[in-house]
Amino acid sequence: MLLVPGDPSEPRRVDPHFAAEADAARALGVPVAVVDHTAREHPEDMVAAVPAGDDAVYRGWPMTIAEYATFAKVLDARRVTLRTSPDDYRLAQDRTRWPKALRAVVVDSADGPLLRTWWIGGRCLQLSAGIDLVEIEPVITDLALPFVTADLVRRADGAWRIAALTDGQISAWPVSRDPADLLAGLF
Repeated sequence: MLLVPGDPSEPRRVDPHFAAEADAARALGVPVAVVDHTAREHPEDMVAAVPAGDDAVYRGWPMTIAEYATFAKVLDARRVTLRTSPDDYRLAQDRTRWPKALRAVVVDSADGPLLRTWWIGGRCLQLSAGIDLVEIEPVITDLALPFVTADLVRRADGAWRIAALTDGQISAWPVSRDPADLLAGLF
């Protein structure tokens, strides 16, 4: 199941920012449920429209680590399991918890243009031709996270380095790309 935020002015409707992804999921036969972000202070109300008993991927607005843990807990009470556990979300969001091998390929500042890459189950979803991820791929694979994005930058010597890594659930999918590519990879 795909979980997407509701429109703030009409919380039972899909937020327009995520409507194309919701439509792509439905076209693939993936159930879609709306999460009411206006009810964040009442987590049970936030997930009231989510049907019970399914595995789920969230695609929506960022949450703090604590908010995500609460979100997962109230979904679990409905027998809905997020594919990205609270521990996985924490690891993707908290750079201090990254293993040494990952920190070795991360740059502190990026001077050049960034290339966003999408990783599902440790595999890059789509990659432009000519990009060599020989040092990056094993490190991201070893993280064993279900869904992340890595923003890459090319050093002067041609090596690619990670400028940022975050949970893929909260990374904006480019409007220039077909959301069905992302949803097909996830489901």
